[in-house]
Amino acid sequence: MWHPIRISLLVIILGSTLGVLGRAIVVPKSEKTDLRATFSFPPTVPLAGWRSLESSPLQPETENELPPGQRYPYHNPATTLDVETRVMTADDDVRRFLLVYTPIRGSNINLIIKHQPTIGFYGVLAHEGRAYLSACINRQGAVR
Repeated sequence: MWHPIRISLLVIILGSTLGVLGRAIVVPKSEKTDLRATFSFPPTVPLAGWRSLESSPLQPETENELPPGQRYPYHNPATTLDVETRVMTADDDVRRFLLVYTPIRGSNINLIIKHQPTIGFYGVLAHEGRAYLSACINRQGAVR
């Protein structure tokens, strides 16, 4: 009684395996568009209370493959602000980003990470007299 059932089950499994293998060989791999290559940064981003200076592109660094981005400098009477934006398609681990891509590796242990549910993760730290805010923001702008 079990013999015909086992044979039928083996035929189904073998047929399915051959079908998947055949499809993998015949159908070409679909190309995924890289968001980093297709994203274009705006030339200016207004920031209330700050005077925007001329922005400049950030080129990728070959040694650690940091993706291209845009630098937005701002000035007000009391201080200056430099904003660097980059499109990342990996996880949203601010601590790992700072460890891998920035020279402030040693101060990374002082990083305080917080989560804003509707926006994403951000980290704050001080290093050599400068304050750093690093944020990973959902590209849609909000979690729905």
